[in-house]
Amino acid sequence: MFNGSRNGEPNHFKNRGNAGLDAGRAILITLAIGFLLGLINALLITKAKVNAFIATLATASLFSGLTLLYTNSKPVSMATGGYDFLSDEDFLGAPLSVWLLAVLVAAGWFALSKTVYGRGIYAIGGNNEAARLAGLPVTSLRASTYVLTAMLAALAGIVLGSVIGVGQPGVAVGVTLNSIAIVIIGGTSLLGGEGAMWRTLVGILIFGTINNVFDILAFPQATQEVALGVIVLAAVSLDAYTRSRKRSGEA
Repeated sequence: MFNGSRNGEPNHFKNRGNAGLDAGRAILITLAIGFLLGLINALLITKAKVNAFIATLATASLFSGLTLLYTNSKPVSMATGGYDFLSDEDFLGAPLSVWLLAVLVAAGWFALSKTVYGRGIYAIGGNNEAARLAGLPVTSLRASTYVLTAMLAALAGIVLGSVIGVGQPGVAVGVTLNSIAIVIIGGTSLLGGEGAMWRTLVGILIFGTINNVFDILAFPQATQEVALGVIVLAAVSLDAYTRSRKRSGEA
């Protein structure tokens, strides 16, 4: 993070001897940390053969706990020198963060639908063993998805930090379930092998609309949590039912 202060708030890392980083180096280091944490997940899942859900759930708790310990569970002030450009700078009337999202969606669409790598990812998601027998490098392809996901999560943290102007360790506690809800609403199957970037984008728009309606109607937080759970369960059930009908038709 950055030394200095914002709105008169002290930097909690100042006593640790941190000399401070400019925006460019801080962003690169954050992405490198994302790469490292993603690699840890990849090794646990592909080499140690730990169940993917358990591995990512455990490491999420581990990494979050280490972050809270390192920061003493306190927000970290950041100097504004160059770091808030993602939220403050506009291009053609839209914040740079919106353009960044557009670029990532386009890159994801191209990679998944137009490259051998993307087709390999779909094949592994559809049938891991069949993909291996077909000669695909299953281990390296699976590992790459965890590394890329972690780096994109780090990038999301960079954007969020730029928007709120502070490094807040626990600011995105509920983002995991929200992310799952978005991709399910967008039609991506949790069982793998089916999905698309444009569907996820539709899921983001639908989920954002639902949240806005809840806010406009001033629904209590508890009611919103219940509604989110119902939406996720309904979407997963619909996906399972659809797949069951497809298998019955193929049989």
